[in-house]
Amino acid sequence: MATVNTTQLQRSLGPVSKELILAALQKLQVADHFKIDSKVRDRKRYRFLTVTPDLKPYAKSNPDSIAADKMVWSEKYLEVKAATDEFDFDPEDYREKFEDEIVNTTAGDIPYWQQTLFQIAETILEKIYFDILWYGDKSLTTGPKHLRIIDGFFKQIDEMRADANSLINVVSTGTLTAGSGWNSNAQSGNTEASIKKVFNGLPKAVRNKGVQAYVSDTVFQWFEEDNRRNHGESGYFQDADGNKIYYLHGTNNKCRVMKADWMPDSSRMIIVTPKENIVYQHDQGLSDTMSKMTMKGDLHDKITIGFKCVFGCGIINDRELAVNELD
Repeated sequence: MATVNTTQLQRSLGPVSKELILAALQKLQVADHFKIDSKVRDRKRYRFLTVTPDLKPYAKSNPDSIAADKMVWSEKYLEVKAATDEFDFDPEDYREKFEDEIVNTTAGDIPYWQQTLFQIAETILEKIYFDILWYGDKSLTTGPKHLRIIDGFFKQIDEMRADANSLINVVSTGTLTAGSGWNSNAQSGNTEASIKKVFNGLPKAVRNKGVQAYVSDTVFQWFEEDNRRNHGESGYFQDADGNKIYYLHGTNNKCRVMKADWMPDSSRMIIVTPKENIVYQHDQGLSDTMSKMTMKGDLHDKITIGFKCVFGCGIINDRELAVNELD
């Protein structure tokens, strides 16, 4: 039996970890949806200024007093939390399954360890992206443990909608409906109109900066069908890779409609906000990647790879967020 040399794997876990997480984030196209804040290991403070102008005709003497609260500095803390997971494998089993197909069976180094680590990192990121970012709820006491790490976007937005002091813009759209048919008897749904209604619920100054409308895969399909019925094949742009890019008609390309894979297909919520206002935070990946050698029985070594990652998500300024009443 060949002795498997794990020195390369052990030595390379740390330096490669940042590259792994960034590659996985890029594959998930996270940067298309969120403002990415890296190297966040605790909580981060976001500050913004709200200015309320009160222009008046010029006069040499101006006895009017200056109204209070014309300039209001606000701040919000978004927190991140640590999570961990461990994986182990028998290097001899690994060698027998994979190494003999690509190198001499007596070779000692484990091949393709980068791909092995990347797949683990990618799987962790997918769990965060497709599950925790929406369903996360720290108050849960039962159910999957991974959902108890952070509060996801659904809980945060739901709490804003219920908070009388929040400045969130809640717009009533009613039930979203899909259209039908493509011929002269085609019936359009109300999805495109509903997204525009939520868009118009934002302050004009926010709309003019440019925003993104986030919807689930199902709602995006309904929007795409509405768009084709209402505007034909000219209702979208294509990027260099041939991907369709949709802007909401009548907004002067100020509202891009995004298929948000991080929202469940069953969601009917419409979220409209500047991309810079919706944040994904992390510690630049699995920079805390740990590894250790443990014994498995009397004959075989077992490699245990422990991943610790820190992440969080949130909305910075609720005034620049518009949603409908649906979940």
